[in-house]
Amino acid sequence: MAFHSLGARVRFCRAVVLGASALIANCSDYESCEQTRSCTSSGSSAGTGGALGAVGSHPDGSAGTAGSGGNAGTAGDAAMAGTAGTVGRAGTAGDGHDAGDSGDAAGESSDAGPDSPDARPDTTAPTVVSVTPTNGAKGIAKDSNVVIVFSERMDPTKTLAAYSSTDLPAANVNFTWSTDGTRLTIDPKADLTYQANTAPSTAQAKSYAFSIATSAADSAGNTLATAFTSRFSTLRRVVQKLNSNNYAINADPSGTYVEGCSTGIGITVGTYIDYWFGGLTEFDLSVLPADVRLFEKAQLDTVQYYGTYSTGDPFGSDRLGAIVCDHTTYNPPTSGALAGGVVRRMGTLSADANDGPRSLDVVNAVREDYQLRAARRNKTQLRIAFTIQNPDLLHTPSYVTFDCAASALTLTLTYLAP
Repeated sequence: MAFHSLGARVRFCRAVVLGASALIANCSDYESCEQTRSCTSSGSSAGTGGALGAVGSHPDGSAGTAGSGGNAGTAGDAAMAGTAGTVGRAGTAGDGHDAGDSGDAAGESSDAGPDSPDARPDTTAPTVVSVTPTNGAKGIAKDSNVVIVFSERMDPTKTLAAYSSTDLPAANVNFTWSTDGTRLTIDPKADLTYQANTAPSTAQAKSYAFSIATSAADSAGNTLATAFTSRFSTLRRVVQKLNSNNYAINADPSGTYVEGCSTGIGITVGTYIDYWFGGLTEFDLSVLPADVRLFEKAQLDTVQYYGTYSTGDPFGSDRLGAIVCDHTTYNPPTSGALAGGVVRRMGTLSADANDGPRSLDVVNAVREDYQLRAARRNKTQLRIAFTIQNPDLLHTPSYVTFDCAASALTLTLTYLAP
């Protein structure tokens, strides 16, 4: 702040010091100082506790010495020195010929900084930010956990006391909290249940529900804003039987051909006077749901007949070997053959001439065909044949027969779907 009044200049020039022990000045009035502008002055010493007055902006000014009482002195006009001040106050900064205040002096102790305001108490009600599985989710795997995320650190005791579930009771689960207290994991002690059914269109999934009451509280004691309830369902385990579409494969000197299977004759496998015989069975996958998650099992079932519908002794390493099942992808099936075109060997279907049922798990074939069902015409195709085409037996009837009725050669699938 600049001082321009006559009274102010006279006050500065006389350098009156209230409460000081001495006055040192060479000018007695305003006019002499204003005319000569060569007066020199120094501040008086009134103690040791106060701060020095600020130096005026004019080059001839000087600062006052520190004092022990009163306000800090103001700097002199032109060649005037500031007067000593009291404890704790410095001069006011000036411009031109006037010196100014310099702020608080060192003589008065002060805090290092402004006081920090007291933290406001937490009065915000916690909420549920997310839940996994999401509310209403379907097709949840049996080994899944439930994870609830809250908006802030929760009181574990109060929150777990607010948990309730008929499907996942507290005694049957383990509770785990994250280190920041916001994430609660509910881990069932046993796998969740897959509801089993044989009718995929009407099969119902197992449902699970749980709730967190409003008595759940955060670490500050604020209770949950609203009660929380969530529900999900697990995968369905469906057991579905598919009937077959069967063909007989005949190979003779003129070539190989495939024809529909006659229920009166069945599927002949072996040899008969210059003919090699085998069978081809296929199953329609288009009847399955479009969202199958996993095929757990695929069992091929058939019945082998020996005696009335069979002859000779075809089994053994020195004969025709064993009857195996190969995964094939003939498209169309009329181009099938007894050799080649094998995706994989599924295993041995029969190794002896005894009558009776035969079964084989072909789940790998079904999994691949379902995944590639658009390219493979929604079919799973399996070839049944002996492993050896022994030329010594080509002219000797030696074969067995399988029932080729659609309901007699079946594929029973066990799969998981939402």
